[in-house]
Amino acid sequence: MNDERVGCPSASSFGRLNECPGSFTLNKAAPPQPSSPAAARGTRIHSGCAGEVKVDTLVPDEQQAVVQLLEQEEILVNTFLADGYEIEEQLTEHRFWDTATESRWSGKADRVYLMQKDKTKIALVVDFKSSRYTASAENSLQLAALATLVDRHYASD
Repeated sequence: MNDERVGCPSASSFGRLNECPGSFTLNKAAPPQPSSPAAARGTRIHSGCAGEVKVDTLVPDEQQAVVQLLEQEEILVNTFLADGYEIEEQLTEHRFWDTATESRWSGKADRVYLMQKDKTKIALVVDFKSSRYTASAENSLQLAALATLVDRHYASD
């Protein structure tokens, strides 16, 4: 698999980097590790949510997770639509980039909705999580990093 990040930090590692800043350097020096069954399951569920694989090709518990995640996304999006926002653009599995002090960094958003109501523009960043062992949205450094990347990307608009 070709890693487009080419050794640059990613939003998905921000929680770990906050706890142990040296982990990024150590991780780059470590030999590649095989994917765990939990990580492989998460990848399949994300692929189902992104429409990259047919949901009916997944095992039943993965199908259920995809359906539940997409239902939650629909409820969230419909909340904004009911408030008068309109979707101007929708991006799926889009990687955003920015430059930090010492290097470039990035994050791949599962879904981003660019919405507008009157002259107010917002971006709704969706980050699917299929594990019960994850930070809440308000405590997720990955989601905060993704929101920052999206904001900086569209700052000139």
